[in-house]
Amino acid sequence: MAEIQHLPHGFSYKNSKLYVENICYTELVERFGTPILAFSEATLISNLTVFRNAATKYLDRTSIHFALKSCYFAPVLQALCKNGVNAEIMSEMEYHLAILAGWKPSQIIWNGPGKTIQDFEIGVKNKIKCINIDSFSEFEKLETICKRLNRQQTVGIRIHPDDQGLDTAFIKRGERLGLDVLSEDTIRLFQMVSKSPWVNLKGIHAHIFVRNSSVNIYRKYIHSLCLSLRQFNNMFDANPIVLNVGGGFETRSLLQQNGLYFKDFIKAAATEIKKTELPIEVVFEPGRCIANDACVALTKVITKKDNAGKTWLMVNIGSNILIPLANAGYQVVNAMITDNSYKTMSVGDQMCYSAGIIQKDVPLLPVSEGDVLAVLQCGAYTYSMAEFFGYTLPSLIWVSGTHANLIQKSLSPEKGAKMIFNGYNFSNELQ
Repeated sequence: MAEIQHLPHGFSYKNSKLYVENICYTELVERFGTPILAFSEATLISNLTVFRNAATKYLDRTSIHFALKSCYFAPVLQALCKNGVNAEIMSEMEYHLAILAGWKPSQIIWNGPGKTIQDFEIGVKNKIKCINIDSFSEFEKLETICKRLNRQQTVGIRIHPDDQGLDTAFIKRGERLGLDVLSEDTIRLFQMVSKSPWVNLKGIHAHIFVRNSSVNIYRKYIHSLCLSLRQFNNMFDANPIVLNVGGGFETRSLLQQNGLYFKDFIKAAATEIKKTELPIEVVFEPGRCIANDACVALTKVITKKDNAGKTWLMVNIGSNILIPLANAGYQVVNAMITDNSYKTMSVGDQMCYSAGIIQKDVPLLPVSEGDVLAVLQCGAYTYSMAEFFGYTLPSLIWVSGTHANLIQKSLSPEKGAKMIFNGYNFSNELQ
């Protein structure tokens, strides 16, 4: 079993079978069939607790806002809300989703580069905690709404930090997200916002990582943001000043494979923040690192195919739910351990297009058609990005201890076709 390392908290092998908390995968498959997504409450809350404990240990002032875009699954959102984490959203739909999950507007941060007049009106009317503006246009729209409603709004400004020594997917000059911190546009926006009687400029917001696993790069990132705080210090109407550092951490269990922990990143951040001698509240917006390894997909092998010395396994879960993002990082493992004779295989879905690859060249024990495989690291940017393409979506299961509850049953192919044919009419088919 050497190839299977560092299963997420809440997942284990007992008697050679994979367990989700205290439930064997065979029971889940017998009850709900395949494919399914099974979310573990214990894993989710453990991830949150470990992250929050690190933040409160090393930082005097801090708050955590879960990035809703990473996971829309209602039990996940409700559990996080119940356990005291706040919310971060990027759209009106996500605002309503957060409210349905139990969050109050005063617990919500609204991000995004293209907010509408209606978005700003909803935020201001409902006294949302903070709106992070992204451009002159957004500031003008927000100020217009505040004047009309005769109400002030707390804001931050999204920036790109200085990119020296930072190599990430988000750091590119002149891109659509945020404003380059050294540009004249950014300085002028700070000046305009700080002088407006209708908004309270509390701090800055940035987000530049996807699955970051380098403590040194993270330290450089925080150092750069602290330089920006010093630059604009006299413009903030805040004590403490808010430093919203976004998210972008690698999944907890994957960090642990390399001997890294959330506390390593947060401790490095705290060291840089203390050097400023400014009263700073640090806001985190984690998503993937909280939800990703709290879910496993159970899927059946439909076809085993040998081609030019390579073995492919086609399974009945599709890339319509396991979205083929470049940074997805799904991990396929055997649901049952039989022996130690690992063989390299690749796993894909049944769809007839080039992106239908779940994981290539993965060491697996002997597999036959009809066997069940488990796909780890699929709790984030799967359900929230799911689509009806080729196949219907899997059943959704919420696991808590010895209990497994069916939250949404997969539609039959016939019902899925009718729903799509009728213009995505969910009203009848999803009752």
